[in-house]
Amino acid sequence: MYYDLYKPQHNHPRTDATCSALGIFYILGLVVYPAGWGAQRVQKLCGHDAEPFFPAECSLGWAFYSAVAGVGLTFVCAVLSVQAEVATSSDKVQYQIHQGRTLICLL
Repeated sequence: MYYDLYKPQHNHPRTDATCSALGIFYILGLVVYPAGWGAQRVQKLCGHDAEPFFPAECSLGWAFYSAVAGVGLTFVCAVLSVQAEVATSSDKVQYQIHQGRTLICLL
């Protein structure tokens, strides 16, 4: 039967690995960000006690917390892309795609 002869070809990039790598770089950016608090400009704004990873009189704003939420969502996207890959990688599903049918993937 056609199911046995048709082998799916995966020509798309590994989005789960890409999202995970981007999430790690995003975390590195969040860790490096406080390292700049020792700069003279930050010391003028936050006080002379400001040092890397110690903001003195300043505090973290909503943008930093939004970035932390973005990191979490990046990893959620990586998990969802793995589930989507599993849902569409069987021979039967690939045959349906080849026939032009529309698929709806539900978790």
